[in-house]
Amino acid sequence: MSDEFVKNLKQPSAWLRVLFMAGFVLALYVAGVILLVITLAQILFSLITGTDNANLRHLGSSLTNYVSQILEFLTYNSHDKPFPFAAFPVSAHDKATDAKASADATAADINAEAAGPRQTRQRDADPVPDDTAADSAARVMAESAARRATKATSKTPRAGASPAAGADPEAGAKKPTDKSPEMDVTDVIERQVTDV
Repeated sequence: MSDEFVKNLKQPSAWLRVLFMAGFVLALYVAGVILLVITLAQILFSLITGTDNANLRHLGSSLTNYVSQILEFLTYNSHDKPFPFAAFPVSAHDKATDAKASADATAADINAEAAGPRQTRQRDADPVPDDTAADSAARVMAESAARRATKATSKTPRAGASPAAGADPEAGAKKPTDKSPEMDVTDVIERQVTDV
């Protein structure tokens, strides 16, 4: 029996756990003081406003879960070291909120994929553009190409149309029908800046 006792005393893992336990006793004391302050603050909120503070309630729930983890470690019911060696426990409300936010984000992604890319955007309703700079530049360049194509087709004479008598056939073709200038890269950049 004494040989086993000496063998256990020489194990560094046992002494390391005792060292961690001493640190968690100190953390338990600090958490207890914080819980006392939260309790007093909740009493004041209840007396002044007639209701408790939801943020303090969620913090208190997380701290009580943390205290529970510390006590399980100190009483050898758990070998997992609590925070800061593991994630800080969250309250049940925070878990439910995170799960709901995750589900909402997933549903929004699915709806966005089903709807396809947005074609138009209202400046007042949606101040943040949905498309990237490359998408915007491509859209502006496509609009510019469409204007040039319209300008080119408007200069060609229509089938069956004859110029007026005594008029020069070239004169009608040289008359521009679209006064909008062609767009280049600087126009695209300026348009992108004004869209934002």
